[in-house]
Amino acid sequence: MAQLLWPWCPVGLPDHSSTLECAWHNREILCFLYFRQKGRLLPAGPGRTAGILRRVAGWTTIASDGHWDTQSHLGGTALSLVLRKSHARSKASKLRRARLEAFLGRLRFEVRPQFSDTSGGSCPGNALVVGVQRCSGMLWAGLTLAMLDQRGQLNGIARAAHVLLEIHLAKFDLNSEHLRPPQMADAFVVSLVSSTDEWAVAQALHPSAGLMGSFLAPSAQPGGVALPLEVLADEGLLGTLLGRSPELLQLYVANEAELLRAWQLAKPLLGAATTLCFNAQVTISQIPGLAKLPATPWPGGPGNTGLRCVAATDSAIRVHRRWSRPLSSRLDVGSGAGLHLRGSVPVADLEKLLPGVKSIWLEVGCNNWELLRDQLPADGSTWLLTLEPLVDKFAFLRAFGDRRQLVLPLAAAESQFGPWAALRSQNYSDFRGRKGVTFQESGASSLLRYANGFMDHRWEGAEAQYRNFREYMVPTVPLHWVVETLLGRRQIDFLKIDAQGLDYSVFNSLGPYVGHVKRVQMELHEHVRHEGEVPCSEVFRRMELHGFHVSHGGPCPMWDSSTHDEVDVVFERRTSSPSDAKGVTARPMPHAAHRWT
Repeated sequence: MAQLLWPWCPVGLPDHSSTLECAWHNREILCFLYFRQKGRLLPAGPGRTAGILRRVAGWTTIASDGHWDTQSHLGGTALSLVLRKSHARSKASKLRRARLEAFLGRLRFEVRPQFSDTSGGSCPGNALVVGVQRCSGMLWAGLTLAMLDQRGQLNGIARAAHVLLEIHLAKFDLNSEHLRPPQMADAFVVSLVSSTDEWAVAQALHPSAGLMGSFLAPSAQPGGVALPLEVLADEGLLGTLLGRSPELLQLYVANEAELLRAWQLAKPLLGAATTLCFNAQVTISQIPGLAKLPATPWPGGPGNTGLRCVAATDSAIRVHRRWSRPLSSRLDVGSGAGLHLRGSVPVADLEKLLPGVKSIWLEVGCNNWELLRDQLPADGSTWLLTLEPLVDKFAFLRAFGDRRQLVLPLAAAESQFGPWAALRSQNYSDFRGRKGVTFQESGASSLLRYANGFMDHRWEGAEAQYRNFREYMVPTVPLHWVVETLLGRRQIDFLKIDAQGLDYSVFNSLGPYVGHVKRVQMELHEHVRHEGEVPCSEVFRRMELHGFHVSHGGPCPMWDSSTHDEVDVVFERRTSSPSDAKGVTARPMPHAAHRWT
């Protein structure tokens, strides 16, 4: 029996559709408790979630805290927690069978456990719970991929006059835009691509991908979305996202095997008015169902498209249309902002992670106009690992396909942030008092909130709009995990951190591997901007205790309302052994979730 003690209730009463979603992680169990009513996540009430889960069938809670609060416009009531065996005989099977009851004041309700193993086919799906998961030599990450409306459909698709679905099992076709009928020029286009790298290319082609305020580049087309095929492992999810059958469904494949796979994906989506097109040179005689569909002209009229088209029949629709299903657990329920679609995708082949290089650079946080990759030596002797959680920035850099650089969609922070954290980005209306003027910037996105009293852009009206900032959840790891798991405990010749107020915390997450870094660059403020940010002068003191001295930058700038009060400082490790840094105490970070182990 587990008792959860809350000082307040969520808005609305949770029922038996509330879930406890768990997964194995480093010999512990990582769980999220979601309070739901009729399957929908309840919005948070006043204050932050606070509770204690004491015991679950022989398992003891070692960390628990509110995962979201009322400032989040994911806006849900949820508790994150980590379970560890309380005695040797504890088994995960007991947790699976445990009857959980939650107590909110006098209210009592049951919770349904949903447990996922990290072995076999469920391993990639665990990235949705633990943020990052290693599966048979591949590294998978959970990503926020798209904005949805309250019905769980792709944002804007309900208003579209036409829907066009593309499935790219071959290399993403950069010229597929010319294969759209003239009457569908304003169609909502959904592009499904075959790999994470192909998806990154599709994202990077979006006109807003290089803009400072893009935050989430929706697709390769302004009116549409691109998604990696791995996200659609749940049967029925694609139909839920579309909410309707597409009028035109085009399959880009290189051979019969790819056509068969694309056909299996396409079958549940056929509608009475759907035209299905595919590469004309691919043989279809051995594909059941497809060969029997009647031929029909391409909707755009005669032309050399290289596509062969067929029309869906009533029998095909009756047999294959099975997509009216409940929302998948991959959807994060929000409030007025609608939903976010999260999916797990492969992001790195760990067997090929470290090429034969002499030097390693590590970059935490980047942008798409000042690129550290441009400073890499031309001789290929240096390899750069970049961690960038903003989806559009990650895709923009990944699309370069530079063998000297690996870009991963991860945030870095100390362990108490947990495997998921909310990334916030500026979103102002009536900017600086100018009616109707909006301002959005993703370059200043942070895992931290602004400190009380800080006036962003030196504008008195800014603080009243902090609650309107755009936000989504990103996978988060400490740097000691990066050094151990990804870098094989290799030395880091240069560490560059630009984490918007979290720079020292990111460095401190190296833990026992502080001595593995030769040089580190941070962006520091003496007049702190964010909750929990360490002032510049205090960072200088702590870095001295860690065995580093200032080699470039400084001194710490004093507050001046007319200037940009920040400084880039490079610290270099002394040649002698680094200090044990006694006396260095990190401030507790706000909004701490379960610990990352």
